[in-house]
Amino acid sequence: MRALPALAALLLWSAPAAAQHWSTPSFQSPRRADDLGVYLIRPTEPFDGWGVAGIWRQTGNIDLGVRGGLLAADNEFDDDTELIWILGAEASGPLALFGRGSPLLAAWSLGVGGAFNSGSIIDVPVGVSIGAQLGSPGFLIIPYVQPRASFFLSDDEFGEGDEGVDLILDVGADFVVGENLIVRAGASFGGEDVGALGIGIAWRLARGVAVR
Repeated sequence: MRALPALAALLLWSAPAAAQHWSTPSFQSPRRADDLGVYLIRPTEPFDGWGVAGIWRQTGNIDLGVRGGLLAADNEFDDDTELIWILGAEASGPLALFGRGSPLLAAWSLGVGGAFNSGSIIDVPVGVSIGAQLGSPGFLIIPYVQPRASFFLSDDEFGEGDEGVDLILDVGADFVVGENLIVRAGASFGGEDVGALGIGIAWRLARGVAVR
């Protein structure tokens, strides 16, 4: 957990990104997993573009994850394409909201990260993911919703800053094929400044060191 404030300080010091939240879509169902995934992302707000992100997740007493990626965005002032780097860390854990044996699952989530190029946006999303585990061990489907509040601090290329809270709703599904393959799809919604679609695959990894 000491890595989270250190990462925030590093991103604030870097201070270059466009208005794009680093964690959209979240690809974060309430089902715990140890995996490494690669995802295609299509931001729909506040600009058009394409990108790719990698996410590593590890379960433990506290589940941890790291995300990094690159987006290619259309510049709103000219015809140039801007590259936006994204980097973030996350923590999560199960919530005992439903009875044992219920197909319903819930988990809390917390993250810190940023997106940066000619401006920067640093944000801390906090939310709850709720979904259902359906199917059989050979093929599971986990549809979920994840409402989040994202506390952000931004600085554009002209040095003008902004701060506030964006309310984000993530909707998605995990498709678990066999023991190791996971196909993930997700979408983020949040008004005129928040929107993204994404799809990707993840591979289940051997469990590493637990965080205590």
